[in-house]
Amino acid sequence: MAHPQVQPPEVPTEIRESCQRLQENAKKLKALRRLEPRAINLLTAAVKIITVEQSIRASKIYNSFLHDILRTCGQSGPGLVVLCAVSLGKNRVISLSEEKRTMLVSWVTNNQAFLYDSALSSLAAEYGVPDSKKCCGDSADPIALPLTETAKHHSGRIFCIWVGLVAGDTLVADKYADCAFGTVISYDYSRLVVEGPSDKDWIRGKPSTHFRIRISGLV
Repeated sequence: MAHPQVQPPEVPTEIRESCQRLQENAKKLKALRRLEPRAINLLTAAVKIITVEQSIRASKIYNSFLHDILRTCGQSGPGLVVLCAVSLGKNRVISLSEEKRTMLVSWVTNNQAFLYDSALSSLAAEYGVPDSKKCCGDSADPIALPLTETAKHHSGRIFCIWVGLVAGDTLVADKYADCAFGTVISYDYSRLVVEGPSDKDWIRGKPSTHFRIRISGLV
């Protein structure tokens, strides 16, 4: 007996066009299992934005959206980043209001079974889409924390870009012995504030230095 095709639920009018594009491209990529030139350009741009620190507001918004897809979609995250990148691209994502972007992330997360295919994961690996461990603060492994030009020692605080941490987590820098630890006291998707001893130099070398850190919750 043939099983009825699973259909995604109705989506709000505000994000219907975006959801339709995602559905259409999901079917296309499942069949072709490859990217066309324009899609390659869109995905390459997305990978750069998600892996390189951004200073322009529009790029920060797109970065946050892609990170949200990675965080909320688990093992399917990298593949669904591929789908979002080639279906929507930066301009369509940033044209949505914050509320609509949140609705879209929720819709993608809730409809992974409909949208995801192994072809997406293969494309993610081929084009270097990182997984949530590397991009979203998974505590299982050390991760590279890029320090920005504003990440300068100032009154015992350090400012840097990060996503996925919560107040109360601890950061332990292990690249330099004299880089002390700090506690995350607040965060949002564009700035993380870490407070540490005012008598320590948090940055060695250029502002672009990457510190290897461990993340663990406070007891």
